[in-house]
Amino acid sequence: MGFLAGYALSMFARPQDRLSHVLVAEPFQSHPDFHFPPRAPKLLKMHDGRAVSTAEANLVLAEIPIVRLRDRLPAAMLSGDLGYSQAVAEAQRALDPPKMIVVVDDRKIICADTPVELRPATFAFALWLAERARELGPQAGAVHWADADRLELAAVFSRLGLADPPGSGHNLEETWFREQKSRLSRALRAILGEAAGPYLPKPYGSRPRTRTGFALNPAQIEVKFSASH
Repeated sequence: MGFLAGYALSMFARPQDRLSHVLVAEPFQSHPDFHFPPRAPKLLKMHDGRAVSTAEANLVLAEIPIVRLRDRLPAAMLSGDLGYSQAVAEAQRALDPPKMIVVVDDRKIICADTPVELRPATFAFALWLAERARELGPQAGAVHWADADRLELAAVFSRLGLADPPGSGHNLEETWFREQKSRLSRALRAILGEAAGPYLPKPYGSRPRTRTGFALNPAQIEVKFSASH
């Protein structure tokens, strides 16, 4: 029970929560009639026939350090609806190295085994950033809206049967770019909670030329056409 309590606190403890353990010295620790020193001391008979007064009992309240994982776990875990084994499995998935799967036919991304549904244009935006990160790496794949090639992004839209992104020629519209970045971030946070961190579009470089891209290595991103393949 002590192990399970500590494990549960590691997953769910808030900053103000503490785990402590009462240490009882021998010979009282294993005595069946000793639970806590009574107000009026009494004699307890030991297994060797001795009588020992509870006034001699020495108790120490020891605080047990715990690793708090609550802020790194999906929000769904805090609902209280999961069983212990399922909660442990969800926690392990959240702590595994990040892996993003972009499922083209279903227009969703799967992060830490959790599907995130996106609007069509936002999905196309995410697919575009994911393919750039896969091909060029996170740093080189990140892009500033003014340097983005609208025709490159339009090719992604065309593959998905969507109208071209707003802008003219090779130039992309700034407001639209920022809106899709914001929508993508909100959708990830809504489903993944604090576990969304590794999957959010990240800024690279300094203002006013800050670029946007996924901070995942090529091996951490998979693009496939359906969930069954």
